[in-house]
Amino acid sequence: MYPGHLHMNLLPIAQGVGFGRELLDRWIVCTTELGLRGVHVGVNARNERAIRFWARMGFAELHSPRARTVSKGRHLT
Repeated sequence: MYPGHLHMNLLPIAQGVGFGRELLDRWIVCTTELGLRGVHVGVNARNERAIRFWARMGFAELHSPRARTVSKGRHLT
């Protein structure tokens, strides 16, 4: 359902200014051109800012088997 895995870390100076959104948008364009139709990410459950970012980017919460990590997935078109 979400065969691709994405991992993105930005230094604090690069956070909150649009770099994450731009990187994700470009990554999605490239991978959908290659046929990828779904992606998932893992987020530290204590990182509320990152959880909000992924939600704004269209990622829905998936079953999270480990309490420390929140899994989120997104279908790509």
